Amino acid sequence: MSIGAFSLPIGKLAGNNAHGPRKIVPSNCLRYCPPSPGGWDITRVGLLVPESVMLLASPACCGRHGAISGIQRGFKNRLFLLQITEVDAVSGDHLTKVRQAGAEILKTAFPQPKALTICVTCIDDLLGSDYAAIARRLEAEYAV
Repeated sequence: MSIGAFSLPIGKLAGNNAHGPRKIVPSNCLRYCPPSPGGWDITRVGLLVPESVMLLASPACCGRHGAISGIQRGFKNRLFLLQITEVDAVSGDHLTKVRQAGAEILKTAFPQPKALTICVTCIDDLLGSDYAAIARRLEAEYAV
């Protein structure tokens, strides 16, 4: 079986977990940062930007993993969680809630963050939500 230059068969991923050795992959390779395992998880990657905060909008299970990881890494004051319910996702209300939560963070966070990272989990990737529009509106309103 031939695979592309930047792909790995699923079987090869099993030995490359958070507790074992990591393979070095080319910089233009797609990366997946799961919310829960140690190492370079979603909160660590998202909060690499100095003076930034993160809004993790997700179902409760992913949010718990992200919260635990963020607390363990010392990001407790920079990580904000928004639980997205099934009803929110199906109705589209999650988009309004994310915008409102982002606005609240930018209004009240101290010190004032230089950047807000809106992070969603795989369920929202499947919905194809337009977070770029939310980001543009928040940038315009709060000059971040």
